[in-house]
Amino acid sequence: MKHSTPARVSTYAYVNPVVAVFLGWFVLHEPVSPRIFVAAGVIIAGVAIITVTKNKKAPAAPPHPAEATVPTEPARKSA
Repeated sequence: MKHSTPARVSTYAYVNPVVAVFLGWFVLHEPVSPRIFVAAGVIIAGVAIITVTKNKKAPAAPPHPAEATVPTEPARKSA
């Protein structure tokens, strides 16, 4: 947890079953239907969206100090 955020760590819970299904298909020749491919794509896309949007959020900017006022010319005395 020191190297990653809890949100990122929790996304692995969604990806692990997908990896397990494809390892079963690859190693043990278990049947995988097109429905499983679509579901795996949806899960992986969701995790990718979560990960990318978390990374793109900029940290909150500190409040701006009061804007400096532009000095104006002193009023000229009419002669």
